[in-house]
Amino acid sequence: MNEDILTALLSAEDSPEKDVFMQRFGVAFRIKAVSIKQIKRLQLQATHVVGKTEILDEEYFAALLIVDSTVNVEWRNPKLLARYEVTEAAEVVQKRLLSGEIAFLAGEILDVSGFNQDARINDLKN
Repeated sequence: MNEDILTALLSAEDSPEKDVFMQRFGVAFRIKAVSIKQIKRLQLQATHVVGKTEILDEEYFAALLIVDSTVNVEWRNPKLLARYEVTEAAEVVQKRLLSGEIAFLAGEILDVSGFNQDARINDLKN
């Protein structure tokens, strides 16, 4: 094995994190990478069956992803749950964040998790 590759593998972060500034709130949310196993669990949780067809509720999936991956926000905080009159953290995300903010933050989580590599490769090619 090439020594440079071995060194890179041994020194890379196990679970990368990133600060994402949220303009409307004037603060940065700290997010962490998620594993394939976590993503599959969240997809399963956000999937419901209509007839014989399984349908992924993408907005709910994104909200679950945000709850699971945000390091410095406790979405399950009783004050947030009471304020938005919900019982689940993902519902707080859906009620508190705008749709575009949910999509943006979920995209940033997937990005820090190593997804969207194709987009980076295309950027490098151009």
